[in-house]
Amino acid sequence: MEAEPFLVHFLVHRGLSVIQVVPMVNRFEHPKDFRGGILRGPSELLQFIQEVGLDSIVRTTQLAALPNPRFQREFYVLSPEDIVAKIEARFRDESVAVDKLLDGKSMTENELRALSPLEQFLLGSSALTADEGVRRVKEWFERREGETRA
Repeated sequence: MEAEPFLVHFLVHRGLSVIQVVPMVNRFEHPKDFRGGILRGPSELLQFIQEVGLDSIVRTTQLAALPNPRFQREFYVLSPEDIVAKIEARFRDESVAVDKLLDGKSMTENELRALSPLEQFLLGSSALTADEGVRRVKEWFERREGETRA
């Protein structure tokens, strides 16, 4: 049986100021006492991505709403810096689109799509198994907690 790839779900609150990290793993096979953690800002996100070894991002766009919702998923293998830059660019695009909307300017299809708030994103690793990824994430948060206590 092939090893389960490692994916991490990130829930975004107040822009990128608070990012909830949720490893996407089978809860029956991994520690039940570990649920993830919270990152503060793009610089901590970059540090987390680099140290854990994440190298890909999955972007999901809703193409059609109810009654027949359709989604498009795009998978990018990128450097940690490019991953964070892509996420930050998405927030800038949303801000620009809101400004255009409030100014009554016409908007492109992509600008209209940027009005859909980015509330979550999914990162993964092409090299880590779920077991190794969970271990790295848990150790990362434990190490950071130890540094803040010191």
